[in-house]
Amino acid sequence: MNAEPKKILVILWGALGDIIVATPALRAIRERYPNAHITYATNPLMHQIAPEHVFADKIIALEPEQLKSFLFTIRFGLKLSREKFDFAINFRYTSERSALLTWLSRARVRAGAGPASSMWCYTEKLSYPPSHYHQLYRNTDMVTALGIVPRNLHPYVFCSAEHRAFAKQWFDANNLSAPVVAMQPGASNAYRAWLPERYAEIGKRITRDFGIKMIITHAPHERAAAEFVAEQVGDAALLAPATPTVGHLAALFEQCSMVICNNSGAMHVAVAIDTPVVALHGSTELEDWQPLGEKHRSVKSPVTSSEWNPAEERRAMDALSLDTVWDTVSKRLEELLSAAK
Repeated sequence: MNAEPKKILVILWGALGDIIVATPALRAIRERYPNAHITYATNPLMHQIAPEHVFADKIIALEPEQLKSFLFTIRFGLKLSREKFDFAINFRYTSERSALLTWLSRARVRAGAGPASSMWCYTEKLSYPPSHYHQLYRNTDMVTALGIVPRNLHPYVFCSAEHRAFAKQWFDANNLSAPVVAMQPGASNAYRAWLPERYAEIGKRITRDFGIKMIITHAPHERAAAEFVAEQVGDAALLAPATPTVGHLAALFEQCSMVICNNSGAMHVAVAIDTPVVALHGSTELEDWQPLGEKHRSVKSPVTSSEWNPAEERRAMDALSLDTVWDTVSKRLEELLSAAK
């Protein structure tokens, strides 16, 4: 860009993890252009992950269902064009609708990496991120290609003093003190989650071999699985309170010594809050989605498939043996407890 942009549009949709791994790139844009007015066209989760005035000045939150309407997309794009953006970047490089919105914004500089059928929408045609490459780096590579070099690659989740007070109050009320292990047995879809019975057995072994307490966290749709695990583990496990926002979950994880979970949004929250993770992966490739950093561990299913579907994803999670997971969990917990002495 020949001149500093005064108004920037960022287009980004996705699940919880998709947005969290984009935060290093979002931070880099804010740091590179501190005086620009930055608008996000995104989904409502952004209000919880990085609210307005963290990295953006304005968040336009849309439900994914709205963008399934071609007429809505056109109308929204024309509305964006009236904002007279200098620069627009589309991080949702697999979506033709997002590429079209970038074009409809009429920003002077429009950047994106795909999809291939929509590259005409951009003035700056970025390299399509390769397969088997971590999603966080895909995002940061896009901004780096535009001369916006990230200085901090750690993902971000908003966690306020209010969130931390909520977690501390609950820990104090239940006489919980370090070390505490968190387990979140749920996932966005049940077929992507390790069986609750196996999580319960891991909890029993932690109690038997380490004598420490656990909290079982959950999203609203995961409560039944969390209740089952807590009940099976017994007195050493407490069902965590409902967490109305991502920040509340982050604050609970921040109080813990380790988080055991599936490859899920919870995994990304724990990584962002800097709590060690043991993550269980079924169909997902480690190169694409594993928690980054030396303090984290991943256990990958041995099952491979050329065409993943719910039945195959279930088979992949079932193939993660109890002893294999326990080997990683127990060794990592020993390391963390030893380092804490």
